Amino acid sequence: MFELSENRILVAITFHYRQSRLQYLYQTMRAIAHYPVRSVDFHIFTNSADGAHHHEIHGIFSEMSETFHGADRSLSIHTVHDLSNPQHLTWSHKPLVREFVGSAYTHFIYTEDDHEITYGNFLYFLKYREELKPHGLYPGFQRIELSYQDSAIYSTDQFGRSKMAPRAKIEHEGFVFMTMDNPYYGFFILDQDLALEYVNNRAFDIETSKESFPWEVSERSAMALTFENVPAGFWVRPVVPVTKAYRIASMACVRHLPNNYTNNPDSLLGKMPMAHVIAE
Repeated sequence: MFELSENRILVAITFHYRQSRLQYLYQTMRAIAHYPVRSVDFHIFTNSADGAHHHEIHGIFSEMSETFHGADRSLSIHTVHDLSNPQHLTWSHKPLVREFVGSAYTHFIYTEDDHEITYGNFLYFLKYREELKPHGLYPGFQRIELSYQDSAIYSTDQFGRSKMAPRAKIEHEGFVFMTMDNPYYGFFILDQDLALEYVNNRAFDIETSKESFPWEVSERSAMALTFENVPAGFWVRPVVPVTKAYRIASMACVRHLPNNYTNNPDSLLGKMPMAHVIAE
Protein backbone atom coordinates (compact mmCIF):
# COMPACT_ATOMS: atom_id res chain seq x y z
CA MET A 1 0.00 0.00 0.00
CA PHE A 2 1.30 3.44 -0.94
CA GLU A 3 1.93 5.67 2.07
CA LEU A 4 2.07 9.43 2.07
CA SER A 5 4.69 11.23 4.12
CA GLU A 6 3.32 13.49 6.82
CA ASN A 7 4.86 16.61 5.29
CA ARG A 8 2.41 19.45 4.79
CA ILE A 9 3.51 22.13 2.33
CA LEU A 10 2.36 25.71 1.90
CA VAL A 11 3.23 27.06 -1.55
CA ALA A 12 3.25 30.68 -2.75
CA ILE A 13 3.63 31.39 -6.47
CA THR A 14 3.96 34.79 -8.12
CA PHE A 15 2.12 34.89 -11.46
CA HIS A 16 2.12 38.05 -13.58
CA TYR A 17 -0.75 37.02 -15.80
CA ARG A 18 0.07 36.20 -19.40
CA GLN A 19 -1.85 33.44 -21.10
CA SER A 20 1.31 32.22 -22.79
CA ARG A 21 2.82 31.54 -19.35
CA LEU A 22 -0.01 29.32 -18.12
CA GLN A 23 1.96 26.36 -19.47
CA TYR A 24 4.83 27.14 -17.08
CA LEU A 25 2.52 27.77 -14.15
CA TYR A 26 0.92 24.39 -14.84
CA GLN A 27 4.27 22.58 -14.81
CA THR A 28 5.40 24.45 -11.69
CA MET A 29 2.23 23.53 -9.78
CA ARG A 30 2.03 19.98 -11.12
CA ALA A 31 5.55 19.09 -10.00
CA ILE A 32 4.76 20.06 -6.39
CA ALA A 33 1.18 18.75 -6.38
CA HIS A 34 2.55 15.29 -7.20
CA TYR A 35 4.79 15.09 -4.15
CA PRO A 36 3.59 12.06 -2.14
CA VAL A 37 2.89 14.19 0.93
CA ARG A 38 -0.17 14.66 3.11
CA SER A 39 -1.14 18.14 1.92
CA VAL A 40 -0.13 20.87 -0.51
CA ASP A 41 -1.94 24.21 -0.40
CA PHE A 42 -1.20 26.57 -3.29
CA HIS A 43 -1.57 30.34 -3.07
CA ILE A 44 -1.23 32.15 -6.39
CA PHE A 45 -0.49 35.88 -6.17
CA THR A 46 -1.44 37.58 -9.41
CA ASN A 47 -1.88 41.08 -10.81
CA SER A 48 -5.09 40.09 -12.62
CA ALA A 49 -8.56 40.52 -11.15
CA ASP A 50 -10.21 39.11 -14.29
CA GLY A 51 -12.54 36.24 -13.38
CA ALA A 52 -11.80 34.53 -16.70
CA HIS A 53 -8.09 34.50 -15.87
CA HIS A 54 -8.78 33.02 -12.44
CA HIS A 55 -10.98 30.39 -14.11
CA GLU A 56 -8.05 29.41 -16.34
CA ILE A 57 -5.81 28.94 -13.30
CA HIS A 58 -8.43 26.84 -11.54
CA GLY A 59 -8.77 24.84 -14.75
CA ILE A 60 -5.11 23.84 -14.92
CA PHE A 61 -5.24 22.93 -11.22
CA SER A 62 -8.28 20.68 -11.53
CA GLU A 63 -6.43 17.53 -12.64
CA MET A 64 -4.03 17.83 -9.68
CA SER A 65 -6.63 18.26 -6.98
CA GLU A 66 -7.00 14.52 -6.23
CA THR A 67 -3.51 13.27 -6.97
CA PHE A 68 -3.36 10.66 -4.17
CA HIS A 69 -6.01 9.04 -2.01
CA GLY A 70 -5.78 10.53 1.46
CA ALA A 71 -3.94 13.62 0.26
CA ASP A 72 -5.29 17.17 0.37
CA ARG A 73 -4.63 19.67 -2.41
CA SER A 74 -6.09 23.17 -2.51
CA LEU A 75 -5.76 26.37 -4.51
CA SER A 76 -6.34 29.99 -3.46
CA ILE A 77 -5.90 32.92 -5.84
CA HIS A 78 -5.04 36.38 -4.53
CA THR A 79 -5.30 39.50 -6.68
CA VAL A 80 -2.80 42.17 -5.66
CA HIS A 81 -4.11 45.63 -6.50
CA ASP A 82 -2.49 49.05 -6.95
CA LEU A 83 1.09 47.93 -7.48
CA SER A 84 3.31 51.02 -7.70
CA ASN A 85 5.97 48.76 -9.21
CA PRO A 86 5.00 45.51 -11.00
CA GLN A 87 7.97 43.79 -9.37
CA HIS A 88 6.42 44.37 -5.95
CA LEU A 89 4.06 41.50 -6.74
CA THR A 90 6.94 39.19 -5.83
CA TRP A 91 6.75 40.48 -2.22
CA SER A 92 3.01 39.98 -1.78
CA HIS A 93 3.40 36.48 -0.30
CA LYS A 94 5.32 37.61 2.80
CA PRO A 95 2.24 37.75 5.12
CA LEU A 96 1.68 34.10 4.20
CA VAL A 97 5.15 33.26 5.53
CA ARG A 98 4.12 34.79 8.87
CA GLU A 99 1.01 32.60 8.89
CA PHE A 100 3.19 29.58 8.20
CA VAL A 101 5.34 30.09 11.31
CA GLY A 102 4.02 27.94 14.14
CA SER A 103 1.34 26.35 11.94
CA ALA A 104 0.75 22.66 11.19
CA TYR A 105 2.64 23.02 7.90
CA THR A 106 6.12 21.54 7.76
CA HIS A 107 7.53 23.45 4.78
CA PHE A 108 7.02 26.68 2.85
CA ILE A 109 7.95 26.99 -0.83
CA TYR A 110 8.06 30.32 -2.62
CA THR A 111 8.66 30.42 -6.36
CA GLU A 112 7.90 32.38 -9.45
CA ASP A 113 5.74 30.66 -12.05
CA ASP A 114 8.42 28.88 -14.09
CA HIS A 115 10.45 26.50 -11.88
CA GLU A 116 10.01 22.73 -11.95
CA ILE A 117 10.90 21.87 -8.34
CA THR A 118 10.68 18.08 -8.36
CA TYR A 119 10.10 15.72 -5.46
CA GLY A 120 13.74 14.70 -5.83
CA ASN A 121 14.70 18.33 -5.29
CA PHE A 122 12.51 18.42 -2.18
CA LEU A 123 13.96 15.18 -0.78
CA TYR A 124 17.45 16.59 -1.34
CA PHE A 125 16.48 19.62 0.74
CA LEU A 126 15.02 17.45 3.50
CA LYS A 127 18.07 15.21 3.79
CA TYR A 128 20.84 17.77 3.60
CA ARG A 129 19.04 20.42 5.61
CA GLU A 130 19.62 18.18 8.64
CA GLU A 131 23.19 17.38 7.66
CA LEU A 132 24.13 21.03 7.08
CA LYS A 133 22.26 22.58 9.99
CA PRO A 134 25.11 22.07 12.52
CA HIS A 135 27.38 24.04 10.16
CA GLY A 136 24.97 26.99 9.90
CA LEU A 137 24.36 26.25 6.21
CA TYR A 138 21.39 24.95 4.21
CA PRO A 139 20.94 23.21 0.84
CA GLY A 140 20.98 25.50 -2.17
CA PHE A 141 19.99 24.95 -5.78
CA GLN A 142 21.02 25.76 -9.33
CA ARG A 143 18.65 26.65 -12.13
CA ILE A 144 19.30 24.91 -15.44
CA GLU A 145 18.17 25.35 -19.03
CA LEU A 146 18.31 23.32 -22.23
CA SER A 147 20.03 24.79 -25.27
CA TYR A 148 18.11 24.21 -28.48
CA GLN A 149 21.31 24.73 -30.46
CA ASP A 150 23.59 22.06 -28.99
CA SER A 151 21.17 20.13 -26.68
CA ALA A 152 23.48 20.79 -23.72
CA ILE A 153 22.39 21.82 -20.24
CA TYR A 154 23.44 25.29 -19.11
CA SER A 155 23.44 27.12 -15.81
CA THR A 156 20.84 29.85 -15.85
CA ASP A 157 22.59 32.09 -13.33
CA GLN A 158 26.36 31.50 -13.34
CA PHE A 159 28.45 33.89 -15.41
CA GLY A 160 31.69 31.90 -15.10
CA ARG A 161 33.36 28.96 -13.40
CA SER A 162 33.18 28.71 -9.60
CA LYS A 163 36.57 27.61 -8.27
CA MET A 164 36.44 25.01 -5.52
CA ALA A 165 39.98 25.15 -4.10
CA PRO A 166 40.07 28.65 -2.56
CA ARG A 167 36.70 28.59 -0.82
CA ALA A 168 35.36 27.07 2.39
CA LYS A 169 33.58 23.77 1.92
CA ILE A 170 31.96 20.85 3.75
CA GLU A 171 32.71 17.26 2.69
CA HIS A 172 29.93 14.79 3.31
CA GLU A 173 28.91 11.43 1.81
CA GLY A 174 31.21 11.80 -1.18
CA PHE A 175 30.02 15.33 -1.99
CA VAL A 176 31.77 18.65 -1.49
CA PHE A 177 29.23 21.28 -0.43
CA MET A 178 30.32 24.72 -1.57
CA THR A 179 28.93 28.16 -2.28
CA MET A 180 28.49 29.46 -5.81
CA ASP A 181 29.75 32.76 -7.21
CA ASN A 182 26.15 33.75 -7.94
CA PRO A 183 23.87 32.26 -5.24
CA TYR A 184 20.59 33.39 -6.83
CA TYR A 185 18.09 30.73 -7.95
CA GLY A 186 14.68 32.42 -7.92
CA PHE A 187 12.85 30.46 -5.21
CA PHE A 188 13.32 29.20 -1.66
CA ILE A 189 12.26 26.38 0.64
CA LEU A 190 11.85 26.95 4.38
CA ASP A 191 11.18 24.64 7.29
CA GLN A 192 9.68 26.03 10.49
CA ASP A 193 13.07 26.98 11.98
CA LEU A 194 14.26 28.80 8.88
CA ALA A 195 10.90 30.57 8.52
CA LEU A 196 11.00 31.84 12.11
CA GLU A 197 14.51 33.16 11.54
CA TYR A 198 13.43 34.75 8.26
CA VAL A 199 10.40 36.69 9.50
CA ASN A 200 12.53 38.23 12.25
CA ASN A 201 15.32 39.21 9.86
CA ARG A 202 16.01 42.37 7.86
CA ALA A 203 15.87 40.30 4.65
CA PHE A 204 12.14 39.82 5.19
CA ASP A 205 11.27 43.49 4.53
CA ILE A 206 11.23 45.02 1.07
CA GLU A 207 13.26 48.06 2.21
CA THR A 208 15.64 46.67 4.84
CA SER A 209 16.44 43.71 2.57
CA LYS A 210 18.62 46.16 0.64
CA GLU A 211 20.97 46.06 3.64
CA SER A 212 21.23 42.30 3.29
CA PHE A 213 22.36 42.48 -0.35
CA PRO A 214 21.59 45.09 -3.03
CA TRP A 215 19.90 42.86 -5.58
CA GLU A 216 16.94 44.27 -7.51
CA VAL A 217 13.57 44.15 -5.77
CA SER A 218 12.22 40.92 -7.31
CA GLU A 219 15.52 39.09 -6.76
CA ARG A 220 15.55 40.19 -3.09
CA SER A 221 12.09 38.69 -2.60
CA ALA A 222 13.53 35.24 -3.37
CA MET A 223 16.84 35.48 -1.51
CA ALA A 224 15.42 34.55 1.94
CA LEU A 225 18.40 34.03 4.31
CA THR A 226 21.07 33.78 1.63
CA PHE A 227 23.21 36.55 3.11
CA GLU A 228 22.13 36.34 6.76
CA ASN A 229 23.93 34.69 9.71
CA VAL A 230 26.56 33.27 7.38
CA PRO A 231 29.11 31.03 9.17
CA ALA A 232 32.77 32.03 9.22
CA GLY A 233 34.63 31.22 6.01
CA PHE A 234 31.52 31.16 3.81
CA TRP A 235 30.06 34.11 1.97
CA VAL A 236 26.44 32.86 1.80
CA ARG A 237 24.28 30.28 3.62
CA PRO A 238 23.12 28.05 0.72
CA VAL A 239 25.63 25.48 -0.58
CA VAL A 240 25.38 22.95 -3.39
CA PRO A 241 26.73 19.37 -3.59
CA VAL A 242 29.56 18.81 -6.03
CA THR A 243 30.66 15.33 -7.14
CA LYS A 244 34.21 14.03 -7.48
CA ALA A 245 33.87 14.74 -11.21
CA TYR A 246 33.35 18.45 -10.43
CA ARG A 247 29.70 18.40 -11.39
CA ILE A 248 26.81 19.81 -9.36
CA ALA A 249 24.66 16.85 -8.33
CA SER A 250 21.45 16.73 -10.36
CA MET A 251 19.31 16.55 -7.20
CA ALA A 252 20.21 20.22 -6.62
CA CYS A 253 19.35 21.32 -10.17
CA VAL A 254 15.95 22.80 -11.00
CA ARG A 255 14.64 23.40 -14.51
CA HIS A 256 13.96 26.99 -15.47
CA LEU A 257 11.13 26.07 -17.77
CA PRO A 258 11.15 28.81 -20.44
CA ASN A 259 14.81 28.16 -21.38
CA ASN A 260 14.78 31.82 -22.31
CA TYR A 261 18.24 32.87 -21.17
CA THR A 262 20.30 30.08 -22.73
CA ASN A 263 18.51 30.45 -26.05
CA ASN A 264 18.67 34.24 -26.19
CA PRO A 265 21.97 35.31 -27.79
CA ASP A 266 21.56 38.81 -26.34
CA SER A 267 21.36 37.59 -22.73
CA LEU A 268 24.47 37.35 -20.54
CA LEU A 269 22.70 34.72 -18.45
CA GLY A 270 22.45 31.07 -19.41
CA LYS A 271 25.77 30.83 -21.23
CA MET A 272 27.80 28.66 -18.81
CA PRO A 273 27.60 24.90 -19.53
CA MET A 274 26.82 22.89 -16.41
CA ALA A 275 29.64 20.51 -17.37
CA HIS A 276 32.13 23.33 -16.79
CA VAL A 277 30.55 25.47 -14.08
CA ILE A 278 32.77 24.03 -11.30
CA ALA A 279 36.55 24.42 -11.51
CA GLU A 280 39.23 22.87 -9.31
